[in-house]
Amino acid sequence: MNNKKVLVISVLTIVLVCFSGCQRYENPLRFMMEHDNNAENEIAEEQDNNSSENIQSGGASNSNNSNSTKTVILGTYGNVNDLIKTEDYSKIANVELAQQTIDNKEVSDLITVSNKVSEILSDSATSSLILTCKSANLEEISYFLYLTVKNDKPVIVIPEDMRGYSLDTAVRDAVSVAVNNSSANKGTMILVNRNLYCPRDFSAEVLTGIKNNKGLMGTLSDNNTDNPIVTYSYSSNKKHNSTSEFDITSSKDLPYVSILYDYVGNDGSVYEKLEVLSDGIVLVPSTSDGSLSSGVSSIVKDSSKSLPVVVTGATVENAVSYDYSGNSFSVITTDLSPVKARLICSLALTKTKEVSSVGVYFKEY
Repeated sequence: MNNKKVLVISVLTIVLVCFSGCQRYENPLRFMMEHDNNAENEIAEEQDNNSSENIQSGGASNSNNSNSTKTVILGTYGNVNDLIKTEDYSKIANVELAQQTIDNKEVSDLITVSNKVSEILSDSATSSLILTCKSANLEEISYFLYLTVKNDKPVIVIPEDMRGYSLDTAVRDAVSVAVNNSSANKGTMILVNRNLYCPRDFSAEVLTGIKNNKGLMGTLSDNNTDNPIVTYSYSSNKKHNSTSEFDITSSKDLPYVSILYDYVGNDGSVYEKLEVLSDGIVLVPSTSDGSLSSGVSSIVKDSSKSLPVVVTGATVENAVSYDYSGNSFSVITTDLSPVKARLICSLALTKTKEVSSVGVYFKEY
């Protein structure tokens, strides 16, 4: 009898609980269906919240651009966070900002920037990089990246302090170049006033307004301000980027190479002092054909057997035409500007100390 009472009480309890939950519904089945719908709505709401948090924290989703890769803008002079607003370019690409401020007074600064660029490009989510720098350092920084960044993802270098120059327009153009399919495998490029230049051939004279088309790789059209058309017409056949042999990832400095501006009547005393301090010397003659003064020539005759001596013009428009092959001393002649000749000589000396072998690098790069 007691067992029957317990069973009856249990059944009544279950009925009362169900009745309590269903009492506001005419149909108990409707109660059960609405309960299931509420659960589904709660799950959907939770998923929406998670998705929103992903976008805010820098997830791959972007309401303006479905491209999952990103273009990184690296500032080396001014603070890019103050100069650039990523949302201004969100219709073109996913843009991310980074900063590596340098004084650019030492070779170690160039190494720091190059390694930072390589680090950013090693991220599979990064498809391209734009580097902003002081216009006075544009030629040097871009050529160093051209020689040392062993990656063929587009690297576009732009000045940020040119007179009469809109940084907003330059960045917009650079982003358009960076995401353009034709920019792949072009390596490092310079972008100035909607023209793309090869860093090896680029002349600082472009910044001063002197007409110079040497090294012009491509142009941007004017008919589409938001996303201009990029047209390429030239690619360098010199070794650079992924084909370069130079590895500076573990370097803190490079062999020291001096630059000496020679002139008629030079007694060579300055050269003798630099010879003691330097691993190599770049000579810049004042003569139009690139011949050295008599004082320096006599000293170079003895020193060039053991010390790389590079003779170059003051600008790329003033290439050396003097023939040193008939002389009893050997020098390396090049069409590179003095600052570029210094960089390639320093990098070559990390591979070899043989003067003749250093000269080969000037031909290949």
